[in-house]
Amino acid sequence: MKATQTGRMPRIAALGFAKMGLGLWALLASMSAWSADASVTSNKLANGAEVVLNGVGEARELTGTLYLGALYLEHRSTNPEVIATSVWNKRLAIRITADKLYGRRFGQLWRERIAINTDRKQVTELGKDIMQFVDLFKDTYIRGDQINIDFSPNIGTVVSINGTVIGKVKNPAVHEVIVRAWVGDKPPTAQFKIGVLGTADDATAIALQQQFGTLQPTAKRIAETKAWAKDEYALGG
Repeated sequence: MKATQTGRMPRIAALGFAKMGLGLWALLASMSAWSADASVTSNKLANGAEVVLNGVGEARELTGTLYLGALYLEHRSTNPEVIATSVWNKRLAIRITADKLYGRRFGQLWRERIAINTDRKQVTELGKDIMQFVDLFKDTYIRGDQINIDFSPNIGTVVSINGTVIGKVKNPAVHEVIVRAWVGDKPPTAQFKIGVLGTADDATAIALQQQFGTLQPTAKRIAETKAWAKDEYALGG
């Protein structure tokens, strides 16, 4: 019996190591394939500036997932204060993961996060501009919708849905409070902040980035959201 057990041990161990090897190979293959997806790892803004992926986080509520948020910066950083206050070109890219997210609820989420992550005096001073930003989110969003919130020092904050611009806030100070809603002391969730700061563990970061890349609107949906554009979308002067 002992001889039989002793003889089987190397085989069992070998099988275990083989499975581990396959798992490691799959992870490395996934990482290799993912590194080639330049459409997610870097973006180009309307002004021609290139921004690189800083990290991806998932916003959730008790009822389930809401969206994935990706933070793009001119220069990667893990410092929330630098990210919020810098005058770099930036993009807050959102991919809706909920089956349906009402614009009123989405706007409320922004209003709440901005209020609790911003000095009260600053909220008062920027009240009109903040409300103009929040009021842009009036429509109903579905899984796969892509919302980009871009900031350029010489342009201001521009919001687009599935490639169609729906609004613009010229006051440059507004973008700081918008960014703080993600990287401030009270982000959507602690894990969300870890994700967008680029400090999540490798396996989590890769999984979120891959999911982010797969969320796409259909051609029909793109056509529908084009109707949301306004002839006069410039806000704040």
